[in-house]
Amino acid sequence: MIETLANIDENAVKTALWAIPAAAGALTLLAYSFLWWRKSRSVESVADALGLAFAWRAPCDLEKTGLELFTKGAEPTVTNQISGLSVSGAAATFFDYQFYAYQAGKRYKYLLTAALFEFKEPRFPAFTLRPEHIFDKLAGVFGWEDIDIPGAEEFSGKYHLSGKDAEAVKAFWTSSRTSGFKLPRRCTAEAGGRWLVFYRFAVSVDAKSYPAFIEEAKAAAASLG
Repeated sequence: MIETLANIDENAVKTALWAIPAAAGALTLLAYSFLWWRKSRSVESVADALGLAFAWRAPCDLEKTGLELFTKGAEPTVTNQISGLSVSGAAATFFDYQFYAYQAGKRYKYLLTAALFEFKEPRFPAFTLRPEHIFDKLAGVFGWEDIDIPGAEEFSGKYHLSGKDAEAVKAFWTSSRTSGFKLPRRCTAEAGGRWLVFYRFAVSVDAKSYPAFIEEAKAAAASLG
């Protein structure tokens, strides 16, 4: 009987040990779902206040833009989409974008918030613009890519600019554009053809900051329109 009880205790311990990570995983999933639901409701309230359309989930056909951001990873999804806004003739859409990337056999999830502008006619050479960091300055010493705009030292010192056709990029960034442009906080800009996007890579904008993100993105797009 003592042996039987010992076996029961051992089995109970094994079951309990298995249940602990399973329960922890379930709680993590539940917490994530709640936070996503709460943000969705908050973003929906922002859309309602602005009189704009909101969709919890929207079709993901962003590869058509040709922008590098939307060709990364796999299983892309678009959620918390706000639409119905026009800026300088461009249709503006704001949304959370999620995708997965695989590296060394491991699967990583990325989530970011984007402001996408579709203009009626092509107007942008392909380029990427982001805040310049100390590592970019060091890279510049070795001649690595960073397009500097002639006569716009402050702009070139503030931002790291890259693109396949450097001359076309320089021609686009006229003095009026470099002097009037302000990149939305903590964002990267990518453009090409009819499309322009601002996004916070690997970071989604929280509901409290969303109205400011919209206004900053609108102002930046208007200065390039």
